Amino acid sequence: MAELKLLVKMREKKGKEAAKKIRNKGVIPGVLYGLGEANLPLQVEEKELLALLKKGSWENTIIDLKIEGEKRPKKTLIREIQTDPLTDRLLHVDFLQISLTEKVRVPVPVILTGEPVGVKSEGGILEQLLHSVEVECLPRDIPENFILDVSGLKIGESIHILNLPQKDKISIITEPEQSIVTVLAPTVETVPTPEEAVAEAVLKEPEVITKERKKEEAVEEGEKE
Repeated sequence: MAELKLLVKMREKKGKEAAKKIRNKGVIPGVLYGLGEANLPLQVEEKELLALLKKGSWENTIIDLKIEGEKRPKKTLIREIQTDPLTDRLLHVDFLQISLTEKVRVPVPVILTGEPVGVKSEGGILEQLLHSVEVECLPRDIPENFILDVSGLKIGESIHILNLPQKDKISIITEPEQSIVTVLAPTVETVPTPEEAVAEAVLKEPEVITKERKKEEAVEEGEKE
């Protein structure tokens, strides 16, 4: 289980205006909560947080959160990251303080490997329905990912949660019947034959004639008036 380090500071001022001001200086507001302790308003350098996020899946990585002025770092998980929907810029980060002796629930990425037979030989389309599954375990037992070999899948076949490789000390919480990945039949665009095209045109003619006739009748009524 990967563990990363991050230096943060206590945030003195709270509220939307205060948060906006520090964001303009390249600092992201955040909060630390958990283990029954009072919430702590924090702030972290944007560049430092971005560098940490690029190192892997932040949702299932233990982070040693070093608060400036405190001796011991706190074991945490990032619970939520808020971003601007237009610019994708970071707006806020939530840290959950954890105990290494208490189980937690986290999402774990599902990584696909191999090329399905149904895609390679049958022209099917691979569709991944779930990109992560929720697990429960002790923090240091959190897996980095689940590797799923899809090379044997044919058109119409799926792999479900219950087919995932089992890992010691880990309970999968996501419903076992849910499909993770499936191979769909290729979509075929049907082109009408000349006979079908003529028949379709004939069916549409009465409607066109009716519309034209209504226009003519309207003109005639107007002339009578």
